[in-house]
Amino acid sequence: DIEIKKENAPDIALACVAVEGIQRVFQLSSTSSGAIPKNDFCRLFAKTGLLRPLIILVVYCQSFQGETECAKAGIQATKLIQQVADILLVFSHGDVMVKQHVAD
Repeated sequence: DIEIKKENAPDIALACVAVEGIQRVFQLSSTSSGAIPKNDFCRLFAKTGLLRPLIILVVYCQSFQGETECAKAGIQATKLIQQVADILLVFSHGDVMVKQHVAD
């Protein structure tokens, strides 16, 4: 169960930039010739502890406070949640090590 208090709530504008950056990394890894496989990025992101903050962001965006913060920043909460879900989908296609981090 994830409880988010006001003092440790995510910075929505920064989180949005981070999510878009992660999506770009995955897009580039699938479109560039000689690209680094997505799984390698999944391993790197998983090892650095990226998954938990993504889940916290989704939970926060679903809350009234999170939706309000998104609206103030001019960000659609549902769009941000969908972007995070797309990232988590990429992780779900990772190898055993990546899936272990997802399960944790």
